[in-house]
Amino acid sequence: MIRKLATVDMPVDAVKDLFQNVESWPTWMPFVTASTVMTKSERAMRVDLHLVQAGHEHRQTIEIVLEGDRVLQRQIEGPFKRYDGEWRFASTPDGSGTTLSLALDFEIGLIGAFIPKRVIQSTFDEFFAKMVDNVRARARAAPVAQREAQAMGQEAARETLLEVFRTPGGLEVWIGGQRHFIKAG
Repeated sequence: MIRKLATVDMPVDAVKDLFQNVESWPTWMPFVTASTVMTKSERAMRVDLHLVQAGHEHRQTIEIVLEGDRVLQRQIEGPFKRYDGEWRFASTPDGSGTTLSLALDFEIGLIGAFIPKRVIQSTFDEFFAKMVDNVRARARAAPVAQREAQAMGQEAARETLLEVFRTPGGLEVWIGGQRHFIKAG
């Protein structure tokens, strides 16, 4: 079991929205190069991911369940024998940011017997560090008006008709309170 914890200077709802908007993952989630929602309901979705890590490409189909301040992930098909993740989002004590935690339980299978545990741990450490850096970069890149609108809720977000800002993966475009992504290149 791997457990990670970080604090980001972004409201809880904005961080949850970021994680729940799986179509945007290729613009900020490490190793994810494509993301397709296969099925979706109010509380769950099945997602096909294309990932590249250390030059190796693979696909993973995961089920995502949204439960309040948690996002649960379970691999349906993919490179792991078993893969279950839980993201939690909690407001920081002063209410200005989000404490983000990850609990990841997985089993690699037969090939995992030949990979040293420190290599596996290092890979997940790298993933989490990059992911937190990308979320922090998005928080810094977000215009002040957008952050205020997110903090004040959907009503305020509708007051701004169009906002565009550059992210590491391309452009993030807000039109009438709806977020859209244009991938770079």
